Amino acid sequence: TRPVTPIPARHAVVVAAGNDAANACNFSPAGAGGNVDNSRTGCANNDQCSNGVISVGSVTFQDARSSFSNFGQCVDIWAPGSSITSTWFRTGDRNPVNVQGGTPNNRNTVSFVNTISGTSMACPHVSGAMALFLQKNNGDVRAARADLLAFAQRNVV
Repeated sequence: TRPVTPIPARHAVVVAAGNDAANACNFSPAGAGGNVDNSRTGCANNDQCSNGVISVGSVTFQDARSSFSNFGQCVDIWAPGSSITSTWFRTGDRNPVNVQGGTPNNRNTVSFVNTISGTSMACPHVSGAMALFLQKNNGDVRAARADLLAFAQRNVV
């Protein structure tokens, strides 16, 4: 399920590896992650194209692969994705939580939270880090991707 259309080298795309406890290379868009042979994508000039995709797997707080997370050579990086508490809104929710310093009668300071798991919960961690590395590297996607992967701990998961 590798992409047929090359991704321009100026684009960085962070994707969820998937929640099937299977080889991420067999799923889209996660299969576009990992080391991609640009000859397969139709991109002959590595300076103009790159795989551009960073596929993110999920780990627990103990740095173990989340039982649901896809895995394999197409997963570029791992990030926390199990039991992530975040803001959440769902029609019918009736359990508001006051944001620190807020008052219950000020609608702007009331939010809803939920604790959920998934590789889509891991992606924001990597997206934020990638944004910082893009800033550091003046938008150079290849350099930012290299810095991101160099910064990650190896052989932990």
